[in-house]
Amino acid sequence: MTILYEKNQYNDPRFPFEIYQTDMTGTIPQGRGFNDLHWHEELQFTLIKKGKISIQINGEDLILQENEGIFINSGVLHQMIEMETNSKYHSINFPKELLGFSPNSRLEINYVNPYTEKLVLPYLTLHLDSSWQNRILANLLEIEEIYLTIQERDFAWQYQISILLVESWLILIRAIKEIPNKEISTKSYLHYERMQIMLQFIHEHYFEDTSLNDIAEITNISISECTRTFKKFTHTTPYNYLINYRIKRSLDLLLKEDSSISEIALKVGFNQSSHFIKAFKKQFGYPPKQYKDFY
Repeated sequence: MTILYEKNQYNDPRFPFEIYQTDMTGTIPQGRGFNDLHWHEELQFTLIKKGKISIQINGEDLILQENEGIFINSGVLHQMIEMETNSKYHSINFPKELLGFSPNSRLEINYVNPYTEKLVLPYLTLHLDSSWQNRILANLLEIEEIYLTIQERDFAWQYQISILLVESWLILIRAIKEIPNKEISTKSYLHYERMQIMLQFIHEHYFEDTSLNDIAEITNISISECTRTFKKFTHTTPYNYLINYRIKRSLDLLLKEDSSISEIALKVGFNQSSHFIKAFKKQFGYPPKQYKDFY
């Protein structure tokens, strides 16, 4: 999975930790942002800094308010699907190795792997009205302060962040007490794998003359089953997802290239510029030329 899969780029590879700051204008540092379906091996805590955010995780829709948060596990398909104009969120990403101290350690075997494998715990929302969740949220805010707002970080600040992450993890696994009995069935996991493959196919072939039959054939299922699976995980049809993804890929071209609207339309898979303009306007409320001129 080379397109859906996000390989996080760390400022310091010897300390694999990053905080991604996202609003409607983009993500800093560069990474998967708003309305961009993806997954990564790293664990993630996300804090809603401002406004309201709608999140889609493995086909489930969630709404989080300002000052709330969410834990998203390794390997879980997710995207922020809706946010208010002034909304902002921070995503704290780090590998599970920071919790286990060393590969195949007793800590990793007993207290990390059982909660991060086999999709037993896809996500966990964090709210202020729960005492243990509030403690985790407070730790995450402290991590932000250490990493983002201090001009000259304290001596051994990496230790401070590591301690807060490990403490937050300990609070989380103690609170749920035992491994959640949420391991999905073989059939459900097959649907999950099919979805990853079909999305991957779209992301790699969106600029081609891709049909619904092409998307279904990649996993050897019928068109009707393909549509059902898509609606389960994305709440939209394969065709609509393809069109929306083509529009998403056009945004960078509109800002970075001197190509005409017709040329950009062809580059992202629209055979006719009129179809591109109509679909763009349906999604954003204004034509691509206005987007290009405004930004």
